Amino acid sequence: MLPINILCSTSKNSTLWDEILKEQAEINLIRGLRYFSQEDYSKASIEFLKAIEKNPSVTAYSLYGASLYWLGDIDGSIENYEKAIQIDSNNELPWHLKGISLAKKGEITKALDCFKKAEKINPQRSDLLMNIGSIYFSMERIEDAILYLKKAIENDESNPLYYFQLGLIYFYSEDFKKAEEKFQKAISLKNDYEEAILWLAISLEKQNDIKNAIKYYKKAISIKEKDFFARYMLSRIDKKENLRKNLSECFELVPDNNTKTIALSIAYTKNSNTSPSNSIKDTLLNISKNETALITVDIIEIENLTMNVEGELAKKLSQKYKPLTYKTITKTYKLDGNSQNKEREIDKILNDIENLTKNKNYRMNISTKIEKKSIEKIEKEDNELKYIPRNIGNDMGLWVIGNPWIEIIQENLEAEKNLSPEINAVGNLLIGNIEEAENLFLKANDIVISNLGLGVISYLKGAKNDSIKYFKEVLKVDPKNQTALKNIRWIDGNK
Repeated sequence: MLPINILCSTSKNSTLWDEILKEQAEINLIRGLRYFSQEDYSKASIEFLKAIEKNPSVTAYSLYGASLYWLGDIDGSIENYEKAIQIDSNNELPWHLKGISLAKKGEITKALDCFKKAEKINPQRSDLLMNIGSIYFSMERIEDAILYLKKAIENDESNPLYYFQLGLIYFYSEDFKKAEEKFQKAISLKNDYEEAILWLAISLEKQNDIKNAIKYYKKAISIKEKDFFARYMLSRIDKKENLRKNLSECFELVPDNNTKTIALSIAYTKNSNTSPSNSIKDTLLNISKNETALITVDIIEIENLTMNVEGELAKKLSQKYKPLTYKTITKTYKLDGNSQNKEREIDKILNDIENLTKNKNYRMNISTKIEKKSIEKIEKEDNELKYIPRNIGNDMGLWVIGNPWIEIIQENLEAEKNLSPEINAVGNLLIGNIEEAENLFLKANDIVISNLGLGVISYLKGAKNDSIKYFKEVLKVDPKNQTALKNIRWIDGNK
């Protein structure tokens, strides 16, 4: 028999059972945060959902929204932040996170409004101040942007990202000396911060310190070899640099990983008016031949425990405070993007998911993860490839400001028309001026660079056979050219 005092009030508005649920919710939040720190956002979201069921708090909704954000469900994240705000509009966390999601969607004015509401609640939060500064920068309100980045630094002097962001703002304002100082400070705090090293080099070049600019361009390339922009910038000013060796790396094609479908996460309940089927089907139909989709379905069956109680008062209280129990079902499905019966296989997966939830009270999370196939598998198939000018990732996580490297190339191409056709051809290729790049590659004196560039352009135009011919021409002159060998292998496989 459950003692009657477990249901008795411990405060004016709280029962002991409420307190127990809160404690259990805290356990789920701690578990969820552990998964979150391990970047296992699907498992984290399940724990945050459990916490919501036990104690629908601001923290639980905010963290669940954050897990959806990182799983790619931006609208779902905003929906949960709004639920958190309904509970307590004086908590800065959901306002801040909602602002980030809105900024991700490009809704800058709405994002700023959320950030400012969060600032009123907690004016000392550094990452919030940086985000406000970033938004002002995107609005070209430069003085406001500088003010907020300085505030962020005052509150957290050890974060290199804040100095980097401020350096970019000074660079944009053409105060290259101050930009140099901020980039140097960021590097002193993180010595392998490639973006800061690269922009330090650009700032030094703008001040005609060519010797040190070359030094830092080379350092940036040594950290991230696939930064073709850095290679282009170095080739322009270093007359001693082996042009062929440096620029040959700038023509590598890579399998298309279709970033639009890297992750999808959707949460559904039994009473939801929408079905997960359409969203999942659209995502899975769009995966390329070179990809495999892993669909993970986490279903929480929610049941009310029957409480063994005696007496009328106890029965009424037990009906009001029904403890919950959970049964979790996890299933993973695999879909090959090269399957001849892809649509039929997708329908089979969706039917199975639907059968798992029939006649049950549930919450369900569905997440998809798109993985590239192994090199051995890709080589044997007809591949879709892409050209990525800066295949370098991101040193310090996401930010709002963005990165004006394309503008730098555009300025250079306008001012440096007398440079060798090889260098200007690469510059045009990096920013997508395909026709101009092609004309310049045809004029290039270096046959290796010329054929590498024409091979990439032919592929981008859909002429795969011509592309292979150009790369094979490279090998006649430079038999060990790794870029040509790799591109042929990606395109032609083992043929």
